[in-house]
Amino acid sequence: MAAGTASKEAVFSLVERGGKVRSHHIGDVSAKTLRPILESHIKVDAKVYSDDGGSRVACELPGHASVNHSIGEYVRGDVYTNTIEG
Repeated sequence: MAAGTASKEAVFSLVERGGKVRSHHIGDVSAKTLRPILESHIKVDAKVYSDDGGSRVACELPGHASVNHSIGEYVRGDVYTNTIEG
């Protein structure tokens, strides 16, 4: 566990640009935990944007694109995660 995270709990949130936010309290950040949430809230033909963190389970979705924060990339055209991070 990273320093400073011992008393924190994980929350996984999905945001529809210009729409609703859905947040889920999760026990761990793993594909096993996140996949059912993604499958129940995201249509197969939806565009899904994420960053390079987490379990990478969103990469399995056909409309997925991501930005790579670890190399300083925060936006590439319509692909960004600022909506949820704000």
